[in-house]
Amino acid sequence: MLCVAAGVICSAPVFNDWCRAQVVQSYPESDEYDLKLVDYGGYLHLPGTSLRQIRYFITLFLLLKLMSFLTISKCHRCLRRQTENAGMKNV
Repeated sequence: MLCVAAGVICSAPVFNDWCRAQVVQSYPESDEYDLKLVDYGGYLHLPGTSLRQIRYFITLFLLLKLMSFLTISKCHRCLRRQTENAGMKNV
């Protein structure tokens, strides 16, 4: 039995596929959950036996921050390489 608190993101079966869903309300006595579909919108009421845990869920915000950091780091290395090739000191 998967016990999930409100606000948790999990995976739910929708039309023979899996999509991300956020738990809106849980009913532990009957092991059922009200879910909000994250990717497509809409709501579902499903038993807990049909839900799956998402082990590595990265929110879009965290993904964008990571991409921003990697881009800045790459630009800094590129700029340093260009200045070294031009005979200038490290920036």
